[in-house]
Amino acid sequence: MTIQAFINRLKTSLGVAWRETAIDDFLYGNPNDELKNVAVTMMATQAVLEEAVRRDCNLIITHEPLFYNHHHQFQSLLNDPVYLAKEAYLREHRLCVFHLHDNLHHPRLDYIALGMAHRLHWEAYRTDETFKAFKMPGVTLGQMIGELEAALEPAALKYIGDKDVAYDNVLTSWGFMMMENGVKLLNRYENCVLITGETHEWELVEYVHDAHQMGLRKALIMTGHMVSEESGVEFFCNYLQGKSPSRAISYIKTNDLFKK
Repeated sequence: MTIQAFINRLKTSLGVAWRETAIDDFLYGNPNDELKNVAVTMMATQAVLEEAVRRDCNLIITHEPLFYNHHHQFQSLLNDPVYLAKEAYLREHRLCVFHLHDNLHHPRLDYIALGMAHRLHWEAYRTDETFKAFKMPGVTLGQMIGELEAALEPAALKYIGDKDVAYDNVLTSWGFMMMENGVKLLNRYENCVLITGETHEWELVEYVHDAHQMGLRKALIMTGHMVSEESGVEFFCNYLQGKSPSRAISYIKTNDLFKK
């Protein structure tokens, strides 16, 4: 089977109709090469590429970009030593990298949200079918932070709010959170915790800080981008393994890129 044939099969096995986007596409390599083994990862870092080679994988399915730009606009890096070294490694080992982002966040089936809720054992708290909204009466912010730290092992979790307060309504938006979307979510309920991976500190963080200072029952938790989606991508990898039992498909953990 070629790499392209495997990707074609993947597109028809997601449980929802595949959406053609400018993001979900091959980032590197020859899709007509014969497929060996498949690696699934959160981000195709150099460490992940090296581990894929050790596992004899020549297809890497990554949720985040390969060359440092979500929209694949890295022309300014073409003479950059880091880009050149990474591209040379990919070429030397005949690796093929496929970007699978938008279709993992499908409106009807968000594998990231589903996998993160499963990892945190929050399924029983959910209030709708998105696995992004939860009702957690009596669970304090401090207890919630403890659960996130135990399950996700973030290097640098940050929060705004009172640790001894139960905010009742919990909304998640894993990955990156835009200011406008974050404000809308926070204002959906009078008492609300918003959990995200990262956001601009001079925008949404400042907004939540001011709301908290004013005595409003708003709280924000930032886990870091990698750990905020890692378990969702691993969840999808397990699903893909079940759909292709004859193929060697393995998950390569990216881990939090920061140290504490």
